[in-house]
Amino acid sequence: MLDFSVSESFLAVAQLVARMNSQNAAPRARLPFVRTLFGRITAFQLLVGFFGCDCGGGTTRARPEIEVVPGSLDFGSIAVGTSLSKKVTIFSRGAVTLTIESATILGDAAFTASGPAIRTLSPSSTSEVEVTFRPSANGPTSARLIIASNAVNAPEVLVSLVGDSLAPSGGGAAGGGSVGGGASGGSAGGSSGGSAGGSGGGSAGGSGGGSAGGSSGGSSGGTAGGTVDAGADAGVTPDASCTLLLCGRAHAGVTCAVASQGTIGPFGGSWATSLFNDGSGWNTVSTGRTVVFGDVDGDRRADVCGRGSLGFNCALNTGSTFAAFQTWTTEFSNALGWGSAQRYYSTIQLADPNGDGVADVCGRGDAGVVCAITDGGVWRSASFTDVTSWGDPRYYPSVQWADVTGDGRSDACARGILGISCSTALDGGLGPYTGWSNEFSDADGWGSSAAYFQTVQFPDVNGDGKADVCGRSVQGVSCALSDGTQFLTSTLWTMEFSDSAGWAQRAQYATLQFPDLDGDRKADVCGRAPGGLLCARSDGTRFVSPTATQLFSDATGWAAAPSLYGTIQFADLDGDGQLDVCGRGTMGMLCALRQSGTFGGLVLTQALAADATGWNDDTVYPTIRFAAPNAQGCRIGPPANPANRVGP
Repeated sequence: MLDFSVSESFLAVAQLVARMNSQNAAPRARLPFVRTLFGRITAFQLLVGFFGCDCGGGTTRARPEIEVVPGSLDFGSIAVGTSLSKKVTIFSRGAVTLTIESATILGDAAFTASGPAIRTLSPSSTSEVEVTFRPSANGPTSARLIIASNAVNAPEVLVSLVGDSLAPSGGGAAGGGSVGGGASGGSAGGSSGGSAGGSGGGSAGGSGGGSAGGSSGGSSGGTAGGTVDAGADAGVTPDASCTLLLCGRAHAGVTCAVASQGTIGPFGGSWATSLFNDGSGWNTVSTGRTVVFGDVDGDRRADVCGRGSLGFNCALNTGSTFAAFQTWTTEFSNALGWGSAQRYYSTIQLADPNGDGVADVCGRGDAGVVCAITDGGVWRSASFTDVTSWGDPRYYPSVQWADVTGDGRSDACARGILGISCSTALDGGLGPYTGWSNEFSDADGWGSSAAYFQTVQFPDVNGDGKADVCGRSVQGVSCALSDGTQFLTSTLWTMEFSDSAGWAQRAQYATLQFPDLDGDRKADVCGRAPGGLLCARSDGTRFVSPTATQLFSDATGWAAAPSLYGTIQFADLDGDGQLDVCGRGTMGMLCALRQSGTFGGLVLTQALAADATGWNDDTVYPTIRFAAPNAQGCRIGPPANPANRVGP
């Protein structure tokens, strides 16, 4: 809020000032520029210079702010009947007094909190809360410490608490989760949990969130189970019987692993095929990276498809394996130019523009958008063509399919020079593309870096059935809601994910996704920060209650390559209605279940998509996706971030 009032005439004059040199500006609010003896400033900055402002940044802030360190406490494994205490420190970061209203525990009664002794903190002062873990029964458990205050930046701060307990006799708990047989099974003895990844898997102990090499993230990993809130808050119906497939294109062909009841089995069995193998020409980025999974025949089973030199090919899911390879359409072939450049083949996606519930295949070619409709011919639209600049790498990665009108049909939308344009699906074809928002434009700086333009996505953040548009700017994540005919004025939904917090690096911004974590039909926001996975829930008007974990952190190696951080994705592994999180480490797939509003420790699964067997190849790891094996498939998170679909 501004701390001053300004006459309408002054604002009117300021709003008419011409914008200068804005092409190189980073994304920001749409504010006019004026030129002074000291260079280019905004009219807003001019007003602030005269009157002062409580704008949320700089030394002019006059508001209480809070920081709590650390963001999670891992108590490791201790004997039943004993206790261990740890502390979190509360910092007063604002320019006025911070008042701590409460510090409470939500979750298992084994955790208790005392303090803070000082509840009124002057600027730059600190206080502490002591958390004690005193287990009364065997097994892993978790809870949250919730610190409520008058802080403007975070009225509630959530600290994740995890711990494990051992029998008083000291019998070893199985370490690192139920990993499976062989060298990757993990040691069963000792309180430290043993090794989760064999000789190269990394240690299972410590408070780290699991290394890319296979660490199970401390004793919080345990088995893949644990207490969950079953999605009750979100109004979803748990279904513990639901299953998923985790599939990908290996060098030898497409293979899948079955996921159920919180665990993922090994790749292979009846799902091991030679489809789309390297020897058949699928080892190029224009072919191998296009392999996708979706229901193209309407039986609610995920089939496997990909763009080959002769067109788009699919193999149907029989319920126990994939059937014979067949040509689905001769569109998207090399002869038609689709294999000649990334700006064409990387835009090929499964979508449903005719709204019949069956996936069709669509892409952006030099002459516009093409959709091959299953058993329905080909739709063409002169939208997003090369001659109108959509072949530029600042624009074509954002071409995505989402239902922005709410009619059940996929529309084509993308970010261009002037903002967001959409070509909406009509009866029998796609309409001409029109401007839906003049925000997210190059003039506002969104074209200045891939850290901005490659984060633009179309989630439904307010749960009204119409896809909205969101993207990450210098200041955080901004969203503009759809009213079915246009995107309304954007607002800053969260100051998390900002440049100042390190999100301008590819290993961070390329992981930004909008999964509906709790099943309330409102997309939330998650991404991999340097310190680990960070998520914030949508309340329909903004992203709230940011929760930080140590999962997938830089310290445990996840920033090393896109073949690691680019595989982070969300799916409901245990049928509780909440989305869990998985990623491919150097030893294979690691997953963490969502428990009581946060995530447990990472556990190395039996799906050993390891570097040693070629899963880090640029034509292999991008194809790793969860898929529905039948009508009883569990919920699956959003498709890949545009940055990972296009590639480095």
